[in-house]
Amino acid sequence: MISAPLIQGPKQVLGWATFSLAVLAVPVAALFGQLSPPLPHLARLPNLPLQTVEGRLIDSHAFLGEVLIVELAPAPCGPAAPGCAARGAALAQLAVGLDDDAPVRLLSLLPVEGGAVRGQPDPSRWNLLRVPAPGIPALQERVLAGVPLPDDALLLFDAQGSLRAVFSAAEVEALQAEAERLARGLPARAALSAPTLPDVQP
Repeated sequence: MISAPLIQGPKQVLGWATFSLAVLAVPVAALFGQLSPPLPHLARLPNLPLQTVEGRLIDSHAFLGEVLIVELAPAPCGPAAPGCAARGAALAQLAVGLDDDAPVRLLSLLPVEGGAVRGQPDPSRWNLLRVPAPGIPALQERVLAGVPLPDDALLLFDAQGSLRAVFSAAEVEALQAEAERLARGLPARAALSAPTLPDVQP
């Protein structure tokens, strides 16, 4: 075997440089192809009073500063309610699957009538809240301007209250990945997740 000379002319060096760049272009392009594009701004979380399951009033903007995954339950969440079981299963998976330090909060917005059938989850991660009159259909109209949602929809808001995406419950892994991506760079959850929620003064 005859080895190539160690000292090469400008043309050979240029040829090797071009070849090296071509070889590197494939993995680099593949790496950047895996990066998700920025999510668009779709709507804004309105400032409205909500009720805790204990009956206290809380302002929706009290949750700003954390990434929010929001469930809208337009009807009492019973066994026959469309999408209820799928949303509940997805939220339960997120509650245990999200990174412990990720400042991501789960909000279930329920109608005033009808009790929650899921029990009371960990309030530092998942809050059950009721929407007083005019109720969730009016809230959906206000936020999404009448755009219909699938029965198992989960809404993803960034820490500034901007609606960035709507996922179905079947897309829970993608939802978790996007929520944790939005949460990068925010203060750790331990600094934000005080279980005592601020009251709205009458």
